[in-house]
Amino acid sequence: MSFSLAIPTTSGDQLNINLPTGHVLFLLGANGTGKSALIQNLYAAHYGNAIRVAAHRRTWLQSSTLDLTPRQKQDQERNMRDNDRSPQSRWVDGYDGARASVALYNLIDAENVRARAALTALREHDDAHARHLADEDSPIMILNRLLSIANLPVTITISEGDDVQAQRDSGSHYSMAQMSDGERNAILLSAEVLTANPGTLQLIDEPERHLHRSIVVPLLAALFEARSDCTFVIGTHEVAFLDDFRDANVFLIRGCDFSGDQAVVWDIDVLESRELDEDVRRDILGARRTVLFVEGGNDSLDKRLYSVIFPNVSIVPKGNCREVERSVKGIRGASELHWVRAFGAIDSDNRAEDELRLLKDAGVHALDFYSVESIYYHPFMLRRAAERLASATGGDVEQRLFQAGEAGMAAIRNQEDHLVREALVRSTRSLYLANQPQKDAIDSATVLEVKIDVNAERAAQRQLLRSYIDANDLESIVMGYPIRESGALSPMARSLGFADRRQYEQAALKVVEEDEEARQWVLSLFGELPNAMSQTDV
Repeated sequence: MSFSLAIPTTSGDQLNINLPTGHVLFLLGANGTGKSALIQNLYAAHYGNAIRVAAHRRTWLQSSTLDLTPRQKQDQERNMRDNDRSPQSRWVDGYDGARASVALYNLIDAENVRARAALTALREHDDAHARHLADEDSPIMILNRLLSIANLPVTITISEGDDVQAQRDSGSHYSMAQMSDGERNAILLSAEVLTANPGTLQLIDEPERHLHRSIVVPLLAALFEARSDCTFVIGTHEVAFLDDFRDANVFLIRGCDFSGDQAVVWDIDVLESRELDEDVRRDILGARRTVLFVEGGNDSLDKRLYSVIFPNVSIVPKGNCREVERSVKGIRGASELHWVRAFGAIDSDNRAEDELRLLKDAGVHALDFYSVESIYYHPFMLRRAAERLASATGGDVEQRLFQAGEAGMAAIRNQEDHLVREALVRSTRSLYLANQPQKDAIDSATVLEVKIDVNAERAAQRQLLRSYIDANDLESIVMGYPIRESGALSPMARSLGFADRRQYEQAALKVVEEDEEARQWVLSLFGELPNAMSQTDV
């Protein structure tokens, strides 16, 4: 038996997949991308032969005993199934308590049905059938084995009065209602899966919701094996499942469009291969289609600013420029990642024009400014932040800007030697790369030398910096030197009226978030990168 799933997509096409019995499909996506809506859609399409385990399922119990009559259980099941066909069932569930009771009923009933069948076989002297039933694991035995596999040290028994009891190790028995939230969730999830009819399409939304990964992974694996006569679709935002269930199909859910309360089309990528570099896979799975790799860390100024000016792009910090280049080239070179558009943004570091051109062709854009602080502490941004603060607290904007410039230039003068040294390192490296021998020279030579007059270059760099200092040209210094190493940032922030650098930088981010002119000014500093990322093809 197999299930043919047809999913309408935002491209106008229909995504079709045939899932045979025993197969698993993961719907992987971030919160709000439409996983639950798709599960509800698939349930409605296969209503007669599917069960749905909702993400917002309730796990606590008022009682661990069988408190439903058969008629009540049938009514509750019918009502739940009708409810689950409605789009509103994704966020409103009037049967959350009933679901737990019905799952418990089905578990106990399956155990009782087996016991009655064995008793009937004995009474009818059908010894072969009685032995077969005795040798076959009961539902409770299967459940206890699954709990053990899932690293849950608890066993379940059914006592008189159909009361479900739990026992840890060799301790005393206690009511299932007194179990931990995770233990109850594992039992109720297992009960729903184990008691489903053979050949059922089992739709499970966020099985990790109440379970630690060390529990849910082995539990799911054991459930898939125990119910190899069923087909499974799992909605999740747990990327690590892809490593644990490598034979499963995977759809990356990017988003969906609604008509009223009902999702009607989905934005989906089919993950065709998982033989990817581990770091690359972690970076791109669950990300937007366009990914911008930047220098710095997750809490860096780079990521925060780039996330504001490129709101539809996933920003992934990679530490340094080499890692940025490696990530972009790795993704662009992987044919199975054709749906990922990877770019990189790095500091220019006075690279030669030929190198910059090769980097750009590979999707890595070297920026004309020295570092992200060049944006935050550019005179344009200093003025916008000062005006914003003055509008709230008062004060003379021009006076504060003058004091900030004076404080910044004083710190820069004190660090002149350090800034000259950093500029010399960059310019010397650039000169070395620019003077590397060409093929013709290599063919005809036995010894090659690249000579750089470091003293002359040092004098030139010192003269250039002093010309900026003498002219009070803060903009050129901020854009071309490691301003964060000058000691100028904190004095400048305080002179503007901010408590410290952190408060100023937060204010600068607010300026870019709320002032479209400021945002466009920042975008202009990125050269061709914004336009390249806006194109439909890499």
